[in-house]
Order: sequence, then structure tokens, then C-alpha cells
Amino acid sequence: MERANDASNGGDDLGGGRVIIKTEDDEKVTIKVQKEGMADFYFTMNRDEPLRKLMIAFCERLSLGDYRSFRYLLNGSRIRGHQTPNELEMENDDVIDAWIDQIGGASFSWS
Repeated sequence: MERANDASNGGDDLGGGRVIIKTEDDEKVTIKVQKEGMADFYFTMNRDEPLRKLMIAFCERLSLGDYRSFRYLLNGSRIRGHQTPNELEMENDDVIDAWIDQIGGASFSWS
């Protein structure tokens, strides 16, 4: 969280009129992962850590197998394990949807 103080509200004035105070909360983000038919999963992580850490913890904690067997979507766009919350400009309580990744399929014809 960033707080801006200026001389008018009792903050320190270093000539620019504003002092930005970074708190530890800025370095972490809490993200919710949801999967249909399962309880929501909340995970707090550093903003510069790869989301793979969240994906692995999600699958391990809920005994879902390999994290790569799921697709993870943020606002309808697929996210990858190497991406970070900072890259995706994620905020606290953003929601990631987890879907089983289906590969292949067969076409069927009623002829």
C-alpha cells in the first residue's frame, strides 16, 4: 500500500510536497483460485514470484494432481506459471479460474 503525505495533512515535506511511504503490504498479494464444485482457495504470495508457486500449492492442497493439467484464467485470459502478479497487474482478491485442461477430442458425425 502506498500512502502519500503532504504538508497540509501533517506529513513530512521534502520540497515536493509528497512523501510516498511503502508498506510491507505492497510486496504481497492475496489471490483467490476457484474451481467449479470445490471450495475457494486463497493464497498470499510476493508480487514478484512466479504464479507457478500458487498453481502447485493449489493442486497439492486439494489433491488434484499435476498443476499442468489445469488451465488458469484471469479475467478470461490464460495465464502461465512463469508470469508474476506484478506482470499481470494483479490486486488483492483478484480471482483466478482453474479449469481441467482437455487435450484433443474427437469429432462425431451423424451421417
